[in-house]
Amino acid sequence: MKFGSVCSGIEAASVAWHPLGWTAAWLSEIESFPCAVLKHHYPDVPNHGDMTLLPEKILSGQVEAPDLFCGGTPCQAFSVAGLRNSLDDARGNLSLTFVGIANAIDHVRSLRGDAPAIVFWENVPGVLNTKDNAFGCFLGALAGESDPIKPPGGGSPSGQTLVVCLVPKEQSRGESSMPNISEWPNAGGVCSLSQVLETTSIPQRFFLSSMACAGILRRADKRGKELPPALQTALLSVAQAMSA
Repeated sequence: MKFGSVCSGIEAASVAWHPLGWTAAWLSEIESFPCAVLKHHYPDVPNHGDMTLLPEKILSGQVEAPDLFCGGTPCQAFSVAGLRNSLDDARGNLSLTFVGIANAIDHVRSLRGDAPAIVFWENVPGVLNTKDNAFGCFLGALAGESDPIKPPGGGSPSGQTLVVCLVPKEQSRGESSMPNISEWPNAGGVCSLSQVLETTSIPQRFFLSSMACAGILRRADKRGKELPPALQTALLSVAQAMSA
């Protein structure tokens, strides 16, 4: 598995995925100190700098269209600790640049007959409830829609939990029928984990233990928090293994 990483920082993705045998095809970072760290630890991996230039470079063949694309675009524009200017802030708008890169990758991959790339995006819970529906813009663009996707009721989503939304492997990420959109408040990103699980053997140490799953369920119950059905089922199945 080869991946491209934007807003790379000190490249946590490479640290996390190295034990799985995954390798970075390229990085994208502009800040001087992180760039120096990347050059020291990953001298053979190209750092393409400004992520806004990547779509054109990918489409022209200058930059590889990898199996997986990841990044945590700047959160300051969405965080409750900031001014929350959202997509009106150039930093927040990089979330849409992220989608442009994903689309460029998939266009190149489709031309050569490859499956769509797996996409992994990280951000703060504040992105779910901005005044301009930033997350709807992000999801709509990711799904290939011309308009933002609206949460239930048509207003701004109120959820505070970021989890992963699974895309069936037989469905292209670019198709408009996005899964679990009706459960929007509990969705914080889109990636095809089914593809990940089928393409590599993940060591057991990367999974939550049955005790950890039981603890999550206890805390949710104590706080009166309703978990997404799929997450509830997964946690229960692992937690019950402890008492078996």
